[in-house]
Amino acid sequence: HSFLAERWLRDGRAADETVLQVMQVEALRTELEALWRDEMLPVFAALGMGPAAEDYLVELRERLLNPFLEHRLSEIALNHAQKKQRRFAPLLALCRQLDVGAPQHRLHAALAPPG
Repeated sequence: HSFLAERWLRDGRAADETVLQVMQVEALRTELEALWRDEMLPVFAALGMGPAAEDYLVELRERLLNPFLEHRLSEIALNHAQKKQRRFAPLLALCRQLDVGAPQHRLHAALAPPG
């Protein structure tokens, strides 16, 4: 959710856009899937939690694609700066601590100041 909210804010997308609508934009969904695969899963794999993390992502993907949830990105983006720090920064620190070697370009860019 937080990464989608980041893209929604940075791209100046429609004010009433929902998670489902964003997930149906091929480029954004591809980027989210790459974030999961390339930047998050390697950290969980290094912790010995790879299969559990992959199972969780299957559930998360299904939830984000649920046509009955109209979760607006404007709601998710409330207090976005604090949410990013709580969610992304610890993962980046853990990646460094475990010396995972995943570059995590998307997560670093999400934490960078807009501009």
